[in-house]
Amino acid sequence: MQIRWLDVLRDAIAIVIASALVRMAAIGAEVSDAAMGGLVIGLFAVGFCVAGCLSPRRRFRHLSLVALLTWLILAVNGVLTGSADRPAAYVALLINPTLLGMLVGGTASLAIVKRPAEPPGA
Repeated sequence: MQIRWLDVLRDAIAIVIASALVRMAAIGAEVSDAAMGGLVIGLFAVGFCVAGCLSPRRRFRHLSLVALLTWLILAVNGVLTGSADRPAAYVALLINPTLLGMLVGGTASLAIVKRPAEPPGA
């Protein structure tokens, strides 16, 4: 079964946009950095859970590509906008919430939507 690249792009962009909105709201509410990190990881987990529910056949292949694309978009944005003092450190720090969100969200999606049976002759 082939990967549906438009679905990967859709899910990654949705997670990135939701992450930006949560960060803006948290900054506006003057939330601490630790609380903002928790909100972002929670948002990533929910986003990857929804993405996993929408793609039950090749769930973790799809989620790993979404995580890679999400990380790449956030890393390029951080480097280009200069939002980090040291771009290399910023790029490395993005791995943890993205990977943790993918693992937690993907596991939760397994409990919500079971993997459909393979068609006969596949």
